Amino acid sequence: MDKEFSGFRDERGSMRRLIKVERELRYMKEVMTDCQRKTQELKLRFVECEKVSAINQGLKEEIQEIKKQNDVLKATC
Repeated sequence: MDKEFSGFRDERGSMRRLIKVERELRYMKEVMTDCQRKTQELKLRFVECEKVSAINQGLKEEIQEIKKQNDVLKATC
């Protein structure tokens, strides 16, 4: 009789392991989905930062030009 139930115990242990693995897989899928979403958000933020950086560079060049013109006007006066 013990021999009949010993096989059942092994199957029950295997089922527990299988359920645990399935839960871990589900959790890992959620983590991967979250990572992909965050990566996409970071890419969008990076693009925005590049645009702002380009605008800032343009403004710096304009400021330098204005400073040069101001220096010329000071020298003239």
